Amino acid sequence: MYVYVVEAQNGLVKIGCSRVPESRAALISAHSPVLARLIAKWPGSQAEERELHARFSEYRHHNEWFSLVGPVAAFAAEVRGKDVEIPGWDCLMSLAEHERKLQRSERASRRARERWANPEWRSKWMLDRKFQRIWRDFLKEAQAERRKVSQEDFHRVQEQVYGPPKVEHLSSQKREAA
Repeated sequence: MYVYVVEAQNGLVKIGCSRVPESRAALISAHSPVLARLIAKWPGSQAEERELHARFSEYRHHNEWFSLVGPVAAFAAEVRGKDVEIPGWDCLMSLAEHERKLQRSERASRRARERWANPEWRSKWMLDRKFQRIWRDFLKEAQAERRKVSQEDFHRVQEQVYGPPKVEHLSSQKREAA
């Protein structure tokens, strides 16, 4: 168990207790409207955490958050950097950046689900995986036999998986473009 101190950019610090303070600090930061970072951690107990809360109760802002003034500021300065590397504020992701990243991730997940629901796409994906597997085995075999691999070998394996190539005349492509 560790006692940790998280500093928020708005002038508050959180004194807490966790088995994995880095994860706890990341969770706090992700749910905070302001930037927050882990500034210290040390092996401790819930009793030590409670003692610190009682010691700084006069400066309590809410729950486990304290105003970074007077004795709290002195304590934070004393433990700052204890068993952690503190990132600069400019290195931390703003909430807006975090939200944009989360939205992009959600959109990508939704597109992946939509693609996977399409039987034609799923079939093509499975063929691509089959091609990759066969080509990888072919390359291993060629390497074991110390023989060179040619472009014709590649096309032969492609044809084995996908079937013969569909050839369109250039003239029909020009007509479609016009």
